[in-house]
Amino acid sequence: MSHKIRIIKSELLQLYQNPDLSIEYIAKLFRCSNVTIFNWLRRFNITKTRKVNSSKLNSLSKEKLNLIYWAKETSTGQIAKKFNCSRTNVCKKMKKFGIDRRSKSEAEKLKPHGINHSIYTDWRILLSQLIKALTEYKDWRRKVFERDRFICQECFKKASGKLEAHHKKSFVELMQEFLREYNQFSPLEDRETLIRLARKWRPFWDVENGKTLCIDCHKQTFNYGGKTRERKRNE
Repeated sequence: MSHKIRIIKSELLQLYQNPDLSIEYIAKLFRCSNVTIFNWLRRFNITKTRKVNSSKLNSLSKEKLNLIYWAKETSTGQIAKKFNCSRTNVCKKMKKFGIDRRSKSEAEKLKPHGINHSIYTDWRILLSQLIKALTEYKDWRRKVFERDRFICQECFKKASGKLEAHHKKSFVELMQEFLREYNQFSPLEDRETLIRLARKWRPFWDVENGKTLCIDCHKQTFNYGGKTRERKRNE
């Protein structure tokens, strides 16, 4: 679903003039399409021609590129986004160095791993903790408590200071969806960028996804602490 966005000219100009930021990256920051960014550039009469910094890709040694592609299991598309160039340029660079490419089946196997690969586990946990430390998260909890009048919605007891905000859709699931949407960024290397994007990612801050519970009732929920057992139906 499309949504209206408001972009300030000075802010867009500052981002656009940074040669290390691609149009796709800028579009992700504003949560819109590349076409929308181009339309705003035209509206502000900002020239579309600019020098793109390709020195990062050019400075890559064969050993470094081989490490990124194979050892770190990074796709050519992800490398292109990281170094702000086209995928074609990355492929040409690999061909020049004589670096073998993955087969189609190997590339397909890599896709579902992505955010679930063991190398990312600890970094995803750290990213989750950092997002929960944001003021937006504290505001979300407060709004959930205020809406429910600080009363547990299961046992209906008011336990001041012992209430918790339960996620109907678990925070683990939200994190998985968030990282899938922004899968061009790595929890290892782009943590600050992901945190900045998290501040504007609406599903994290949807009050309707929250429910006020006391500690005891919270522990009985199907997804408490990341558990995935089936929800008990009480009809």
